[in-house]
Amino acid sequence: MVKNFEHYVAWTDAMTYESGYAGLIGYQRKAIDGAAYILWVLGPNLKSESDAEQSAEIMLDQIADINRFGRVVYVDGVML
Repeated sequence: MVKNFEHYVAWTDAMTYESGYAGLIGYQRKAIDGAAYILWVLGPNLKSESDAEQSAEIMLDQIADINRFGRVVYVDGVML
């Protein structure tokens, strides 16, 4: 899944992690040489790569914005 914001683009992925899997949300500024950042989506029931990516997609869907300062803002107003 890919989601565009005004200043950033974000995407989901998954990878093996310890004895299971982790979902990943990557995001990068829409500028030349913008650094990429990763949010980990961890859970005890992620037993396959597709489960992990689906969890990351659900989390990405809950992101309302990534502002120009790189702060992640969720739909409920929580800001990282």
